[in-house]
This record gives sequence, structure tokens and C-alpha cells, in this order.
Amino acid sequence: MPSSAALPKVSEPGCNDTCSGQAGCLALLFTAGAVAAQKPTNDDCLACHGTPGLTQEVDGQPVDLHVDPDKFKNSMHGGMFTCVDCHSDVRL
Repeated sequence: MPSSAALPKVSEPGCNDTCSGQAGCLALLFTAGAVAAQKPTNDDCLACHGTPGLTQEVDGQPVDLHVDPDKFKNSMHGGMFTCVDCHSDVRL
């Protein structure tokens, strides 16, 4: 499991710095003893990325990581693809 120092800075509304609330998302992705190489579902991804205000700092600037679940599900992406079809490096 990666150390917390190696994790990207992710902020949610109401969090001061690196969000302690991201623990649920990190646990989802990096649980010890998890079955190897399980592909997360769109619902797994949207459990965190469906949170308005979710950001990650890149080159000192916040980048919006929020995905509107309804817009996604009704788009070509949500109707034809899963998140991990493109974001293939993500595993449970």
C-alpha cells in the first residue's frame, strides 16, 4: 500500500488540506488483501468522483475531478464505456 506521502493531494469541500475524507476512496482502490486486478465499476468511481468540488492539485493549480453522475450515465461515455476502459491503470 502506498504511503500517504506518495498520494496526490485531493481536496473535497470542507477539507483544509489533503482530505482525510479521501480515506474511503483510497481504501476502495488500495485495500490490503483485495482480490488482484478487479476492475472498478462506474459506481465505484463515481462514489468519489461524483462529489462536487473534488479537486487535485496539479502544478500548483486545482483541477476539477468531479463527474456529474447523471450527465455521465446519459452521455455516449456512460452508455458505451466504463471509466476504466480509458483509465485502465485503476484497480481495486
